[in-house]
Amino acid sequence: MKKFLCALLMPLLLRGVANADVKVGFLEKLNTTEEEYRNLLIEDRKIIGWNLLSDSHEGNEEFVFFNSLLEMQMALSRGDIDEVALPKSVAEYMLNTSPELAVSSAERIRTVCFAFGFGENSASLRDRVNSVLREMKSDGTLADLQLKHLQNPGITDPEPVKFERFDGNETLTVAVTGDLPPIDYVAADGTPSGFNTAVLAEIGRRLRMNIKLLDIDAGARQAALVSGRANVVFWYLVVLDVEDQVDVPDNVLLSDSYYEWDKFLYIRKK
Repeated sequence: MKKFLCALLMPLLLRGVANADVKVGFLEKLNTTEEEYRNLLIEDRKIIGWNLLSDSHEGNEEFVFFNSLLEMQMALSRGDIDEVALPKSVAEYMLNTSPELAVSSAERIRTVCFAFGFGENSASLRDRVNSVLREMKSDGTLADLQLKHLQNPGITDPEPVKFERFDGNETLTVAVTGDLPPIDYVAADGTPSGFNTAVLAEIGRRLRMNIKLLDIDAGARQAALVSGRANVVFWYLVVLDVEDQVDVPDNVLLSDSYYEWDKFLYIRKK
């Protein structure tokens, strides 16, 4: 029995020792610094209701932002960071495709969501997209797309998405990271896939607008919108019921939310 208890407790004891210098990777947040984000999650979460770190995280973590999931995976592989924190669907995809990885902890968080971002002078376009999103919620299309693309824990290949072409109609340039499977992914040959791009294809079809993807890093989303390279940024992360958004800069018009979740997984090497 003593041997069994020692074997059971040893990983927890080692975990506590290692927490002194644990480095945790997150995707880039546009409206906060790494240190501010750390303070928010560790020091202020009890005040405003954040709950993104578990009791196994002891407050000594260093947070590191990355411009893409690929950069974060490479840093984890090299040992530059100890864990990565990801939405449940993305973490499950990583586990399915990278057998050397394992779940460190799973945390239920306050609800966060994805929304489209528009320039401050694009209220009309925002309203048109919102109208379609509401239709898609009402007729069950959004739920069906989530079931198809996100609620499959065994997924290893995000399903390709095809955009319809409307000759002579308006073209909407949409900035996407294209690096967050199965939420969204753009292959090297330009083929889009995943939930986000499926939502986008349906919006284009209903609005009879042509969709042009602009593949960018997470940290370049705001610059693409402000510079006019993109009409829409797909996505900004929005935390419900929080006044100060960590991922939404000023002067951005947000769409209605189209995907919500409340669980993060922390992934580390076995």
